[in-house]
Amino acid sequence: MATFQISRLFSGQDGKLDEAARVMEKAMADDGMTLTLIGGDRTKAFAMHRSTLGAAALAGEIHLCHHQRAGLVGVAMWFPPGQELFSSQEQRDAGFTQLFQTFPEQLQQWWINNFLPTYAVVPVRALGEGVKTSAWHLQMIGVLPEHQGKGAGSALVRPVLEKAESQGQNVCLETNVLRNVSLYEHWGLSVQGEESFDSTTGGFHVWVMLKRPIAPLRVA
Repeated sequence: MATFQISRLFSGQDGKLDEAARVMEKAMADDGMTLTLIGGDRTKAFAMHRSTLGAAALAGEIHLCHHQRAGLVGVAMWFPPGQELFSSQEQRDAGFTQLFQTFPEQLQQWWINNFLPTYAVVPVRALGEGVKTSAWHLQMIGVLPEHQGKGAGSALVRPVLEKAESQGQNVCLETNVLRNVSLYEHWGLSVQGEESFDSTTGGFHVWVMLKRPIAPLRVA
């Protein structure tokens, strides 16, 4: 089994944020959701991942997975209870506002009129009102292809899974990769709902998953 070291990445560490974005770009090079969100323009993939990381650095947690010889091989982005991706102007201005302005008008309208409204209600339909926002949310996880299946993904999610369990909190995520559903089930999550997104530049299907704590925290 490979030896991995997990560390945190914080706001202001621009060089490390850039490195993490490059890893995500490689790990998710053929990800259908990412490609749809950027209108199929692969030249915008780095900026998309960098903007998400910039937002997570401000309002969430970014976990990095380093291999003893290969260096950075994986990244996980989490938002804690009470926080969501791009929910503040500060988050959006960490890269997404600038990126969005480069999108063609048709893609901008798809984001505004289709993707964002649907993405907001999908977890509510699947989990119930307020469940996602009161849970730890795995926004994104990526491991370089040559290091997948070797324990890097499990190492990345373990700290937050353990924290959530100890605090009696839920964990949730959305995945658009069917083969990953069984992996997340291995981590204790289960499918609660699903939805398809269509676009003129592609489309994708998401599964909404949830893990409840074994022993919910009781308040005296």
